[in-house]
Amino acid sequence: MQRLTTHLVQERIAAVASGAPILDAPSEPQAGDDIAEALHDVVQVVREEITRRDAQHADRREALRQVPVALARRVQPSAHRIQESATRLADARISDELVQETMMRIDHAAAQQARAAQSLAVLCREWPGQQWPDPMAFVEVVRAASGRIVDYRRVKVIGDRTLAAAASVVEQLIHLVAELLANATSCSPPTTLVEVEVRQVQRGAVITVDDGGVGLDEHRLAAYTCTAS
Repeated sequence: MQRLTTHLVQERIAAVASGAPILDAPSEPQAGDDIAEALHDVVQVVREEITRRDAQHADRREALRQVPVALARRVQPSAHRIQESATRLADARISDELVQETMMRIDHAAAQQARAAQSLAVLCREWPGQQWPDPMAFVEVVRAASGRIVDYRRVKVIGDRTLAAAASVVEQLIHLVAELLANATSCSPPTTLVEVEVRQVQRGAVITVDDGGVGLDEHRLAAYTCTAS
């Protein structure tokens, strides 16, 4: 009986808790059918309790995941409404340079807000909400992405204008390229350009982002030079 109890605690219940296969109990001449059935019932009770708690934890995790997703979904439409209002006002005061410049800054700030909200949703394993009805040229994808970062003026795009992305992946590409451009502009000298090239390859298209990098100061450069020599 002691051998069966030890096996129950150390092997069978442990297997239930970890999700591993449950081994049969060792043979025990003194153990009757009632004891074996009772031990089996113990394993079943433990299994049911673990399943119930796992379901509760999964529900709790899903509820917590939905909180930032819901916040992101509220911010994105708000940002788009700001952009629409800025566009309407700019169109109505097209001859006023101050209004045009101010509305452009508002539109750009709203675009960054929408991108931050979308990044939050993506981190929570959600698909970007905005969808595009038509394919878009990759160079236009890059331009749209540059409009969602702070230093958009530093981005220069060149390349094949005939290469296009399918409508179903346009928004995902714009968001991905925007993150790459944000990283490239923030990790390179502010006076340099970030050059983006779109070119065709054997199996599709390649987007290359080229930035100057942060570089090394004179002290660190000298140290690395001495080490290399």
